[in-house]
Amino acid sequence: MLITGTSDKDRHFHPFGVAVCSIETEADFAFIFRTLEEKTGNLAHKVLVADGVEAITNAFLQVFGENFGRVYCWFHGKKKLREKMQSAVKDPKTRSELYDDISCLQLATTKAEFDCATKLFLKKWGTVSDGVTRFVCYLHQECILKRNG
Repeated sequence: MLITGTSDKDRHFHPFGVAVCSIETEADFAFIFRTLEEKTGNLAHKVLVADGVEAITNAFLQVFGENFGRVYCWFHGKKKLREKMQSAVKDPKTRSELYDDISCLQLATTKAEFDCATKLFLKKWGTVSDGVTRFVCYLHQECILKRNG
């Protein structure tokens, strides 16, 4: 089940569409986005918030063009990072501190703030231990360079 909607200036979510898909292909998402565009008229589609499925981003790009921001869902990202961290970082205290710092990164309100916090994060955690270094390299590659948003 896919829920579409919008957020207001007070950050309240207002759902206005539900779709049921079994496969979730780019064509499915494009159909949903075309329907939204058709039904919402002049509503600006400036930001896409979704999990990391590339089909969603590709379909949004196809329907609305390149001028939009991409925000990855923190709930899904957090879940994936916890799983990765569990296997790479053995010490529970280190995992907890590392997770707290990652949680702080996602609170950045501007790109400049995020970039500065990321540099400090990488400096702090980049050479702690083999497991931590491997995890931080993964995080840097997948979440900061590849899926920045």
